Amino acid sequence: MSDTNKNENNQGNNNSLFLYTSLIFIAAIIIILFAYFTQTKVERAQPSPIPETEAAPYDPDAAGPSIPPETEGGPQGIAKTAAQLSQDNLELLEENRELHNRLDELEEKQSVYEPLIEAYYAKENGNTERAKLLLESIDYTTVTDEEKLLYDTIKSDLQ
Repeated sequence: MSDTNKNENNQGNNNSLFLYTSLIFIAAIIIILFAYFTQTKVERAQPSPIPETEAAPYDPDAAGPSIPPETEGGPQGIAKTAAQLSQDNLELLEENRELHNRLDELEEKQSVYEPLIEAYYAKENGNTERAKLLLESIDYTTVTDEEKLLYDTIKSDLQ
């Protein structure tokens, strides 16, 4: 009896395995057909390509990124264009360094002006103790002539 139960159980497992395999296969076919018809519909819905127009001449001094047109002369023309782009890149890198240095200078100047301005507002609002503390936090030997003038004016008004 146990052999017949095993055979019936195995046959039931085989039937269910066959059923699941069939369902997965049919689902895969449906997904493939759906993808195919969707792709053809999308291709038909895309606009036609834009006809090419005459491009403006390449101007390396123009603002914004630009790509030079294809150069005539084969590899020599490409090498010349690459050399020009490399030179432009070096110039832009140098300009970037200069701007970073200028930014650092301005941030350093701002770090001195902020306490001076806060001290001035504190003095004007009657908070002389805060103004004196802010003036004491400033290293007088490192300030510029303009900053010294403002510093001296605030300090004289506090005394």
